[in-house]
Amino acid sequence: MNKLKLLVVPFAAFAMLFMAGCDDEENPSATLSTTAVTDISTRSATGGGNITAVSHGEVTERGLVWSENAEPTTSGTKATAGTGDGEFTVEMTDLDNDTEYHVRAYAIAGGDTFYGDEVTFSTLASQELIVNGDFSAPDDEELEDMNSVEAWKTEDNGDNVGRSFDDDEYVSWQSSFGEGFYQTVGTVPTSETHFDISLQGNFDYIYWGETDEKVAVKFSSYSGSDPSTRTVIGETVLLLPFANQYQWLSLTGSFTLTDEQAAAHAGENLVIEFELQNALEAYDYEGFDDMNAWVLLDKISVTKD
Repeated sequence: MNKLKLLVVPFAAFAMLFMAGCDDEENPSATLSTTAVTDISTRSATGGGNITAVSHGEVTERGLVWSENAEPTTSGTKATAGTGDGEFTVEMTDLDNDTEYHVRAYAIAGGDTFYGDEVTFSTLASQELIVNGDFSAPDDEELEDMNSVEAWKTEDNGDNVGRSFDDDEYVSWQSSFGEGFYQTVGTVPTSETHFDISLQGNFDYIYWGETDEKVAVKFSSYSGSDPSTRTVIGETVLLLPFANQYQWLSLTGSFTLTDEQAAAHAGENLVIEFELQNALEAYDYEGFDDMNAWVLLDKISVTKD
C-alpha cells in the first residue's frame, strides 16, 4: 500500500506539469505593454514597448505597428526592434503631418504574434511660412509695385515684376526677364527640414516661340540686414506647360534642406524666392536671343515640417 502511494504522488505531479505545458501550447500568451509616444514632430515620432513574460518559446521579433485605423497589425506598417523580452524603443518615420495614428507594441514567440495595448498620438501640423500669398494686401488696385505689396520684395525695376487685379482678385505677374520676388521667412533651421510648395500659375503670354515655362523656387540665405547679398542654398523647379496657356493650374513641389546645408547656413536669414526660368534659354529668332514669357502667379504657399 505504501509503495502504491509513493507511485501515485510523483505521477500526479508529472500529470499536472504535463497538463500545464499542454495548456501553454494550446493557449499561448504574452504580457507586453505599449509605451507613450514621445518626440512627436510633423513626420516622425518615438514609441516603444515592454515585454515582461511569454508563455512559451523565445521572442524572435518585437517592435511597433501603427496605422491611421484602430488595431494595427504586422500586416501593415511596422518597425522591428530586435529580439528577446524587456524594454525597447522604435522611431516611426515617413508619417503624414497633422494626422492621428494608432500604435501597438508586438512580439512574436513560438510562431504566435502578440500585441500590447493601443495608444494614439497626432503628428504636428506643418508651419506656413509665406505671408500674403494671395497678394491681397494692401487692398489698393493702384499699388502695382511688388515692393508695395505686404511681405513681398523684389530687386527688379518694376518693368518685369508686379501685381495686378485679375478677375476680381489680386495676382502677381512677371516675365522671364525679371528678377523674381521673394520673402524673408525667418532663419535657416539647424537640421534637415522638409518644405512643401504649392501655387497657382497661369501661362499668360510668350514672345518668339512655343515652349514650357519653369518657375524656380529658390531657397537662399544671408547674414546682416541686406537681402540682396543672399546666396542660393538650393532650389526646386515647377513646370508650367505652354499647352495650358491662359489656364490657371495648381503646381506643387518640395525641397529638402539637408543636414549639411543646414550646418553651413544655420541661423542666417532664410529667403524663399520665385523666379521664372525660360525653358528654352537661347532662341535665335530674327536677331532676338531669348524668348520672353509672361506668367501670373497666385495663392503661393510654402510649409515647413
